[in-house]
Amino acid sequence: MLEILKANSSKEINQIFGQIKMHWLEYYQKPWVLGSLTYHYSLMSYEDWQTTPFNTNIAESAHAMINRTGKSLKLKIAILKGWKHDECIYKRIKIHQQTGIPMSSKDKSDFGKKMQANKRLVKKLSKRATSKGKQRASKKAKIDYDDDDTEMEIEECKIALEERKMQLKQNEIDLKLKELQIKKLEMELNNNQ
Repeated sequence: MLEILKANSSKEINQIFGQIKMHWLEYYQKPWVLGSLTYHYSLMSYEDWQTTPFNTNIAESAHAMINRTGKSLKLKIAILKGWKHDECIYKRIKIHQQTGIPMSSKDKSDFGKKMQANKRLVKKLSKRATSKGKQRASKKAKIDYDDDDTEMEIEECKIALEERKMQLKQNEIDLKLKELQIKKLEMELNNNQ
């Protein structure tokens, strides 16, 4: 395809398109390619052709179960265990097709979804109640962090808290100095009398 960009005339472009068409024809005339594209060229029965998915999702999902039957097994044992696992999955699929009962054990009905939502709500509310009780019990000053706060805002809050602590210490020192000055003045007055 990149050769089209380098072509000098429309005749060369037409030749390139002709070559591309020939490559595609050669590829799609191979028996295994035709057999994978249409039922008439495949060696499968019509029922098997219809039950087979028309995408690669099934092959990709098999990777998730690759270690389910064991690791480093002998070939014969691996084949037998894989066969048993596939048979179990096949039975589950067949039951689902016949009865409409889903393969998973999760309840995905409307009622089941509402029950799960209620459980999540109760759990969330109980967490809030316990966290509020803990906040009331503690007497230290705390910084309230929201999810929306950025790191910079959090740092600013921490700095402001430290400044307040320093100011309180300074006020305490000033108060003690004034008390000492008052005591000194009282002593001087007592000495003068």
